[in-house]
Amino acid sequence: MAYALGRDLNPNVTPALIRNGDLIGFSHRQRIVGGQIRYQVEKSTDLVNWSPAGDLSPDGEAIENQDGTFTVNLLSDIPTSDRDKIYFRLVVNAF
Repeated sequence: MAYALGRDLNPNVTPALIRNGDLIGFSHRQRIVGGQIRYQVEKSTDLVNWSPAGDLSPDGEAIENQDGTFTVNLLSDIPTSDRDKIYFRLVVNAF
């Protein structure tokens, strides 16, 4: 996970929740030259059962950072007022 997020290039990198009005999203970094790495955001309402966060879509273009990574911002199309609670996690797989 540390390699996939570029923590070896910048130790202060961490995935984060983002908020845009009544919408919530997820932000994370990816390596520019990451090789065979797949990034997937999953969501849960109970921290036990997880599924792909299909309601997330790119919020603008990926932002290139100066440390060999780029930042991906994803935003949900479901307003927070229509949800009781939601949790996100980043799953990284090498293949």
